[in-house]
Amino acid sequence: MLDKQDTFTRWYQGILGVVIFFVSVFLIALEIRSLSSWSYSSFGYRDLLGVLGFGGFYVSFRCLWYAITGQDNVNRDDS
Repeated sequence: MLDKQDTFTRWYQGILGVVIFFVSVFLIALEIRSLSSWSYSSFGYRDLLGVLGFGGFYVSFRCLWYAITGQDNVNRDDS
């Protein structure tokens, strides 16, 4: 399990990567939309949307990279 021939894990991470990508796009869109109504009193959680969105981009990139190439699995220890 967790090698280049493990098709279940690659499919799973591929589907998960696509879902995380679209959730990240949605969070970034909420952040951009909230910038138009920016004020100092409502600044806290809206920054968190951007951070979560860009973090999601990173995680989706890692999942999709493994799903496509079979290399650099997030859950594998290469020693």
